[in-house]
Amino acid sequence: MSEPLARTTNASGHLILTHDDAQAAMPFRSFIARWFVRNGLGPVPALDQKRGVIPARIRQGRWVVLCQNPGCNSAVIADENERCFICAECGSPENDRHWYSVQWPPPEVRRRIEELLLARPAISPAQARNRNWEPGESLADLRAQNALYGVGGEN
Repeated sequence: MSEPLARTTNASGHLILTHDDAQAAMPFRSFIARWFVRNGLGPVPALDQKRGVIPARIRQGRWVVLCQNPGCNSAVIADENERCFICAECGSPENDRHWYSVQWPPPEVRRRIEELLLARPAISPAQARNRNWEPGESLADLRAQNALYGVGGEN
């Protein structure tokens, strides 16, 4: 497991949220297990049953992982320490109920992505509809978007 990234904040103290920011009272795997039971999926599979890799992305100021099941459309706030995902809504049947590994951008790229997004206005870290990043979007893409929004950010 890699070292945790030093968190990037803006002048308002906003940051791009991860699981530990949004649901700190419950560890990630416990959170998933709780929802597995609530949704009638039974016990959560063992973590050693990882299969496949999916990317983390930023949606509305949160690092999230999207369910890959075409019929589900669920997501969960990503955990930078666990770096795994299984859908707590449907159980990830498209992956035979196995956990996925979650791929994050390299630390320096992640820091720059967050700096650029944090330059965009938001009501709060949890109400940040203009703070979005998709895998494949470059830093240059984000800078161009910021220019359209009339905001700066990292150069």
